[in-house]
Amino acid sequence: MNGLQLSRRRMLLGTGVSLASRAFDPFADAAMTDVGSQSGGGTNDSAQISASSWTIGNDQVERRIRYDPSRGLFTEGLTDLNTGTRLIHTGDADDKPSPEFSFVCDGQHYWGSSSRLVLVSADEWKLPKGRQLTILLRSTKIPLEVNVCYAVYDGHPAVRKWLTIRNTGSATMLLTHLNIEAIAPSFGPSHEMFLNAQYGSVPREMFYTGRSEDAGLLISDGRTGGGLAILSEVPGYMKRTEIDGFYDPERIHIDVLYDTDLMPFSRLLVPGESFKTAAVSLLMYRNGDRFNDPQWVLPSFT
Repeated sequence: MNGLQLSRRRMLLGTGVSLASRAFDPFADAAMTDVGSQSGGGTNDSAQISASSWTIGNDQVERRIRYDPSRGLFTEGLTDLNTGTRLIHTGDADDKPSPEFSFVCDGQHYWGSSSRLVLVSADEWKLPKGRQLTILLRSTKIPLEVNVCYAVYDGHPAVRKWLTIRNTGSATMLLTHLNIEAIAPSFGPSHEMFLNAQYGSVPREMFYTGRSEDAGLLISDGRTGGGLAILSEVPGYMKRTEIDGFYDPERIHIDVLYDTDLMPFSRLLVPGESFKTAAVSLLMYRNGDRFNDPQWVLPSFT
């Protein structure tokens, strides 16, 4: 595959949606539905909009993003094209997708894979050496817009992601508990997975919180050597990465966020202001496989 396998599209809808944070168990509220509600006098057309999907990738990696009016925005597929390994495959309508991202605004939880989220537009364009996909979402509950941005770069098996959150209202808002990347890949049985923390140098248990010394966490399959590196660009002591491969036997839950307790993140957004988060990269590798080994792949990408 060459470049981004994505047909260019613009979708303009009338309203937006809410999101929420996995750290606060947002799925406890999943039964709540806001389809059919209105925001600022606009008509919510989400019930009439069919599901949409986009694929961003190159010849080494592919990430498939899906929006569904009843399930919100989530990662439907994540594939290492060098090895043919599918780390995420959401094919069953009964699957519960991961949050994709989350934050708290003025004490209320918002997350990506929610039925309270409406797609406004999606667009893609060329970078000097890659591609970028930007998906715009809007909240129905508060005057807030979220750009979810994904980028790939030629010659690198990585997908980089960040958010831009904009206050479109007339009152100042407070952002906390900001989670940039919230996914749950599956390599196989979780008891066969290995986690190396502190830039991939220290073996750790599969239930782990990475902090300032964990800009790079490496998860690998003990059988195949295939792995996923999680690179956080969140600065210094604001950095936090949650790895949970203990409670779910089939998937490893990953949350890459700003810190919530030791150095808790907060950000005021005045009317009309936008906040662009730090970026998070997911990078594919395979141990001992020549130039696919992380000792080659990670320095080249960073």
